[in-house]
Amino acid sequence: MMSVSQPKCILRFACCCALAGSVAGWQPRQPGAIKRLYVESFVTKVGAEELRQDVIAELRKISSISLVSGESRADAILGGGGEIWIKGYRSLYPRSRSGTRPSTGTPVYTGYLSVELRDPRGATVWSYLATPGARSEDVSKDLSKQIARHLAEALEQGEVPTRTAPLPQPATILTGAGATFPYPVYAKWFTNYRRENPNLEITYDSIGSEAGIRRLLNGDVDFAASDSPEAIRELAPTEEGKYLFFPSVVGAVVPIVNLPREDQEMERSCFA
Repeated sequence: MMSVSQPKCILRFACCCALAGSVAGWQPRQPGAIKRLYVESFVTKVGAEELRQDVIAELRKISSISLVSGESRADAILGGGGEIWIKGYRSLYPRSRSGTRPSTGTPVYTGYLSVELRDPRGATVWSYLATPGARSEDVSKDLSKQIARHLAEALEQGEVPTRTAPLPQPATILTGAGATFPYPVYAKWFTNYRRENPNLEITYDSIGSEAGIRRLLNGDVDFAASDSPEAIRELAPTEEGKYLFFPSVVGAVVPIVNLPREDQEMERSCFA
C-alpha cells in the first residue's frame, strides 16, 4: 500500500462525481462455495422490508442456493442500500394539464440500489448497482428480479469460498486517521485487501480531517485523509515537502432547489 518510512503520505479526495447505468463486479474463485445465503434488511428510507421480502421470493427460484434465517448459518450475506423515488407521472391523457398528478398517470421512478454479497468476515465478493426501469410498475419487484438474475449469473461464473480458519496475526500494520467521508469505502478496501494479503493489516480512525492531519504531523499514524489539499500547508507550512499527496475517493455535492410551480411546468412539458 505505502511505505511507513519518509516520505509519508496524506490522502485527499475531490468532491465531484458522475453516476449512471448499472454496474456489477465479481471476484471469481473456486466453484461450489456459496450454498447458504442470508438476506439482511436493506438500508432505505421506505419499503425496506417489502424489498427484502421481494428479493427473498426471487432468490427462492434459484435452485443452487438455499436461504437461511441467520448470518451465523450463511456462506454469504446479501444486503445493501440506496433510495428510490418518484420523479413524475406519465400521463394517461397526453394533452391533459393534470397528467402529472397520481390520479391521472402512472409513476416514473428514479434512484439506485447498491447491492453487495459479503462473506462471513465482511469481505465483498460481488456487487451490483440496480436502477429502476423506465416502465417499472412495481419498482420493488422489478429491482428484486434484477438482483436475483444478476446474482444467479454471477454464481454460474464462479463462487467465493468462505474461510473458516481465522486470519493469522499480521506481520505489518499500517495506521491512518482523518476525514469521516471516505471511511465507509476505506473500511471495505482494507477488509478486502487483508483477505487477499493476511500478513498486512490497515486500520483507519475516522476522527475528522484536521485531527487526522495533526496525528500525521505528530508521527502517530502512517497516512491521513483530508478534503483539503492545503491541510498540511495551513497547519505546518515548512513540513509540506515531506509528504506525498494524491486523490483517493470521489464524492458528489448536489444543490437541491424547491421550485414547485416551475417543476410542474417542466413535468407537463416532459410527459405531454
